[in-house]
Amino acid sequence: MKLKLLFFYSFVLFTSLTQAQRSLSKEEILKEMIKNGDVKNTSGDSAISALYHLKVVNLKAGLEKLRERGVDTFACWVETYPGIVARDSCGAPFVKKAYILWAYGGSFFAKRLINNCEFEETTTAFASELFDYYKQNSRIINQEYVMPLVYSGEIRKDSSFRYEGAIVFHETQYYLYLQSGSVSKLINVAKSFFTDEKSIFYKDNLNAKWFRLFNKAKEVLKSL
Repeated sequence: MKLKLLFFYSFVLFTSLTQAQRSLSKEEILKEMIKNGDVKNTSGDSAISALYHLKVVNLKAGLEKLRERGVDTFACWVETYPGIVARDSCGAPFVKKAYILWAYGGSFFAKRLINNCEFEETTTAFASELFDYYKQNSRIINQEYVMPLVYSGEIRKDSSFRYEGAIVFHETQYYLYLQSGSVSKLINVAKSFFTDEKSIFYKDNLNAKWFRLFNKAKEVLKSL
């Protein structure tokens, strides 16, 4: 059973239940979350740094080799499984699966990484649609936010902002990194972000172009 922890974000240490407050609209909550850094657009150098911070074995070395070959269009998909310990020859402290997709010389390639194991590269024609979609929609995708679970938000009498949301423990985390030339984006999403209908941003996530890109990546991986 997934364990949910309800929490309040606030910029004050102590609040009184008797304080006057004003409930915020979805648009106002998003504006406050952006202002306070609760949601961010991760692109450019910060995107690749965040990807490397996941410490997936052979991922960084694999991307550097591609760059040395002149590859500037590629994607990385990483799945992490908190709380699940690997017990096989590819063992690592926690299970991590990763895929590298890239375009080179008019063809498309893929390589799979599971913990400490690196598999041979294969060709895949399906990746072309993924890269084409990102190229065509990168301006919008790079401006979109992946919204976490948020149920309500308010401004307190002392002008502090807080919102009620949820964290789902032991939930698979997905990371999708896309780069096309000098343009890049890192998408970090948990399954509950697009399945929990109680979240006020549930439909926003489903309708976002980043989510369509995310699903295209999943379809490519199914073909491998």
